[in-house]
Amino acid sequence: ASTSSCPNPGPDPTGPSSSSSTSSLAGDVKSLPLLWANEGLSFWGGVDPETGAVIDSRHPLLGKHLTGKALAIPSGRGSCTGSSVLLQLILNGLAPEVILLRDVDEILSLGALVAKELFDHPAPTLIHLGPRGFAQLEGFESCLVDFQSGLV
Repeated sequence: ASTSSCPNPGPDPTGPSSSSSTSSLAGDVKSLPLLWANEGLSFWGGVDPETGAVIDSRHPLLGKHLTGKALAIPSGRGSCTGSSVLLQLILNGLAPEVILLRDVDEILSLGALVAKELFDHPAPTLIHLGPRGFAQLEGFESCLVDFQSGLV
């Protein structure tokens, strides 16, 4: 895997390159460690909300800690209760800093939105990259995220 930062994939002609930001960090550009997997992650039963670790024994990110990282996955997987596990991670201070998604994911978006709106708690930014942008992240160990524009 490369140690350089991931490229800015730019707009994806195969899907929207919109961002769904649940935390406003205007003008904030950060370099973050990147956890990338080409398999959806079930937060319910797949992530420990008390440690922030992936515990799904069949997932390629098994044993990795999500806290403060850029998590790149195609989407969440499984039950709608994944939003409550993401909420628990957020409230415990163990959530990823940003979740980079290939597909739009309403369930993960709900967990972040509830943290922000009901608990007034900072939540991870969710960015929809589309298929091309998501694929371009494979193999990188870190990435630059512009939280104002949603560019990666």
